[in-house]
Amino acid sequence: MSNSYSYNHYKSTVSGVTPDIDYDEEIAIELVKNYKIATIPPSVFYGKSDEGRTMLRLCFAKSNETLIAGAENLRKYKI
Repeated sequence: MSNSYSYNHYKSTVSGVTPDIDYDEEIAIELVKNYKIATIPPSVFYGKSDEGRTMLRLCFAKSNETLIAGAENLRKYKI
C-alpha cells in the first residue's frame, strides 16, 4: 500500500466529520476513552471561551497503519 493511497483513503474516511455540539473538550475525552482517538481541543488555545469549541485538532504524523486504524475507529463515532 503506497503512502498516497493510505493518506487519500484516510482523508476520504474522515472528511466532513464535524461534531454537532460545541464542547470540544468533552468530545476529545469521549473519543480517547471510547474510540482510542487522541485529539486536541482547540479551545484551550483561545482566550475567549467560545472560540475553537466546534473543532478538533488531529495529528497526522503517524504510521499508515495507525492512521487507518484511527479512521476505522472514527467511523464508529456517532455524531
